[in-house]
Amino acid sequence: MRTRRLFAIPVAIAAVLALSSVVLAVGWASVTITDPPAEPTAGGETLFDLTVMQHGVTPVSWPAITVVATNAETGATVSGPAKESGPVGHYTVGLTFPTEGAWTIAFASNDLIMEGGQTLAIGAAPPVAASQTAAGSAVDVSMVTVLLMLVLAFVGAIGVMLVRDRRAAASGGHDEGAAATTTTG
Repeated sequence: MRTRRLFAIPVAIAAVLALSSVVLAVGWASVTITDPPAEPTAGGETLFDLTVMQHGVTPVSWPAITVVATNAETGATVSGPAKESGPVGHYTVGLTFPTEGAWTIAFASNDLIMEGGQTLAIGAAPPVAASQTAAGSAVDVSMVTVLLMLVLAFVGAIGVMLVRDRRAAASGGHDEGAAATTTTG
């Protein structure tokens, strides 16, 4: 019985060391938003510049990173892949927030465990100016008017051709408006 215990202790220690080396080999990185946007608003794309530091020290650009934003109130999420930009360790991503509110930014990667995050206050979408709405409506109405006129002209031309063909068929294939021609030979 004593030999089994003496044998089990070194096996248990070896197993713990083997598992801890796997956990430590995974690695981690800290991600920070370099210049947070001043006043991001809902509905428009917001660009983020990120810095990725493996073990919080060495800048790296090899991991694939997804930026995930979650609305604290509704639980809605938006995400996008970050792309390498600039010097080593710098990434850029653009996210479009559908609604205003407090959004928590987090980072995910299959290559490294990502640490870091930030909460941003996303403001309401800016109102559309009345002059822009009126100009857009005027363009839409004029386009519909032009399209309607073209359709009516097309239908009218087809109608004229049909009436002409019926008259020609009724007169025995002779067009009443055609001039008689004589050939001399």
